[in-house]
Amino acid sequence: MFSSFSYVSASYLKCASAIIEIDKSDFCTDKCNSTLYSLLEPLAAGEACKKITEEQIHELEEIHKEYVPIVEADEIDAKKLYLQNRKFHFAIYSISEMDRVCAMIESLWDTLSFFKLIYGRDVIKNTNGAKNMIAEHQGYIDALKDRDAERLKKSLYDTLGVRIEGISKETDYYTL
Repeated sequence: MFSSFSYVSASYLKCASAIIEIDKSDFCTDKCNSTLYSLLEPLAAGEACKKITEEQIHELEEIHKEYVPIVEADEIDAKKLYLQNRKFHFAIYSISEMDRVCAMIESLWDTLSFFKLIYGRDVIKNTNGAKNMIAEHQGYIDALKDRDAERLKKSLYDTLGVRIEGISKETDYYTL
């Protein structure tokens, strides 16, 4: 149903081949990247909220059901977590039919993929972090069900601010 699921596997492969070239300037010191990241994802999600069908909501709920045991596992598989999270988010963004915006979001995710893998794993190790990530995704689904684009955009924007700060700390550690 979602035409952009190819983003998930294709981007991960791109990430794997380019990972050694990432440095702190790719994200943290470039305010433009973090600004784009925090604006484009809510934009695409807001548009998706206007277009989503009941069938797409059901499919998104299924993706979320697959995500929960990954997040709650005793041993965190950072790759699985990253890929399922990406699948969830791009399932939403692809509904917007904003292909160029989705491509820009994909590029930003690729730039951050290494740090998202590490940061995501570290957040999940914290019990509240796992519960918060599950609740965030459920909140996105609830906003989509309610067709409340403003609530969805605000929720994503706020969450991305926290993630950007956390990823920034990861880049400090891995790029010093």
